[in-house]
Amino acid sequence: MNLTRSGRSIHSGEIEQVGTGAVGIALRLEEGFLEAQLGKVRDALAALGGVGKEYRRLARTRQAKTVARNARKMSAAQKKAVSARMKKYWAARRKAK
Repeated sequence: MNLTRSGRSIHSGEIEQVGTGAVGIALRLEEGFLEAQLGKVRDALAALGGVGKEYRRLARTRQAKTVARNARKMSAAQKKAVSARMKKYWAARRKAK
């Protein structure tokens, strides 16, 4: 079963072992992409009159979920704090050499 656009096959046994690592993040991103694609297909079907009230209700839910996912942004203060931590970290690394 091919679950990614990159062409790499991922088997169900691997998915169970994913956890929260880089592969898990990639799979979640891919899931979001596929949900968006499915939404576009359903929108096209709705435009052709092939889908009823249930889909329109789910479309509103899907839009709300999309907005909620994109809501996580760092404030300027948070970015500044991360910047200061990383400068301190790299200064210590350079000093250790």
